Amino acid sequence: MKRKYILYAFCLIVFIGWLFASNQIVMWASGALPAEKVAFDEIPAKDVIHCAIGQISAHHNLAETVTISGFAFGDGEQDEAYRTVSLVFKGKTDAYEMRFEDPKDPQQFNLFVIRNDVAQAFPQRGLEKRKVGFIGDFSTISMRDGIYRVYVFCQENEENYGLAATEIWVEKKGDSFSEVVMLSDKAEQLTVTETIPATWHIDTFKRDGDRIKVSGWAFVDGLSCDTQTVYLQITDSTGESVTYKSEYYLKPSVSDVYHGDYDRSGFQAGFQADDLSEGECTLRLLIQNGQEVFGTNKYRFYKSESNVDKINLADDDWRSAELTQLIEMTSTQPIVQWIDGASIVDGALVLNGWAFMENLSSDSQRVYLEFSDSHGQVFQYITRAEERSDVAEAYGDLYLNSGFQARIFASDISNGEWVLRVLVANDEDVMRSVDYQLVRDGDSVEVFPL
Repeated sequence: MKRKYILYAFCLIVFIGWLFASNQIVMWASGALPAEKVAFDEIPAKDVIHCAIGQISAHHNLAETVTISGFAFGDGEQDEAYRTVSLVFKGKTDAYEMRFEDPKDPQQFNLFVIRNDVAQAFPQRGLEKRKVGFIGDFSTISMRDGIYRVYVFCQENEENYGLAATEIWVEKKGDSFSEVVMLSDKAEQLTVTETIPATWHIDTFKRDGDRIKVSGWAFVDGLSCDTQTVYLQITDSTGESVTYKSEYYLKPSVSDVYHGDYDRSGFQAGFQADDLSEGECTLRLLIQNGQEVFGTNKYRFYKSESNVDKINLADDDWRSAELTQLIEMTSTQPIVQWIDGASIVDGALVLNGWAFMENLSSDSQRVYLEFSDSHGQVFQYITRAEERSDVAEAYGDLYLNSGFQARIFASDISNGEWVLRVLVANDEDVMRSVDYQLVRDGDSVEVFPL
């Protein structure tokens, strides 16, 4: 009987020990390094670093292992005695660190590697022989389930180290560990106050389940990004428009290329796919910097039931190209013109008409359409020339090619009232028509002189 009690006691001790040490035993058996809890506010951050996350892949095993890869480097020379890279996962209440370092156990998969692609992307940095890449296995068994934003800490030497937020958010749920699209706050429509064009690029535009993620960078030449906020104005094929406020992340590579204070030019946003109707849609960035608001030209995409795809203007179903630099009127002399009508046809706003400058051949002219909305945004489009024998008969053969047609993405012109003008450029002069009012309500469009 005594042996029986001893055996029970032994099993109970083993069981209690397993409860306290099971995570460590599982991690040790898997060869994966642990994600350790840290105090986020105590992580030192002094310099700007360059970084990106490439792969996050969950293994769905007992250790809840994930493989993560990417690159990170900072200013200054690499010193192997100090070289450190950590991924920091910041949640609502907790933060965890995954540290890359030379493995002491040969079983562990945790490496610094040379990245030729990164060296080519940053040719002025001399990265050809530097191990700026990282890849490793980590156990997330000690992490609480939840949503975390991913940060990268990088230290190159005793003096140079920094912490950078990435555009990546992940969700940890049991042995599942994957990127998640965070939803951005909706915002009121902004009024554009400046016509100076912005420089911008969309890096990521993808659909993930019922959400769409957009990330990239944007800045106004000569203005620091420290005080800017980027908004996404999206208009769908029905003319409905929604504006979202993005979150910034650091893109020091933009400062490197454009030689300005553009480290905070990175932005990322997410929204529900169901916010948009299916069909051709338009994305425009609005950059608020101080008291001024700047607008970019448009990024066009097609939203289907299950995907989003960029639309290229080279398609056979042509669209009028939007001008990236507005042309200005050089003469107040009126032109002779008329707009025959406007309609929505197969996802395009189609406008037809004719216009010319008196005593100048229409063969050498270009006709543009200018749209202004109630928020101060101005867009100009190139039209296609057409023969108009009726105009030539009425005014003379000099104006045979005075006809024009525009086919504009319907998503460019949201529902509401617009001021429409016809611009004619000929013989170094630019003249404009009287103002028209264009009113759109879904697939209904009306145009009449003001």
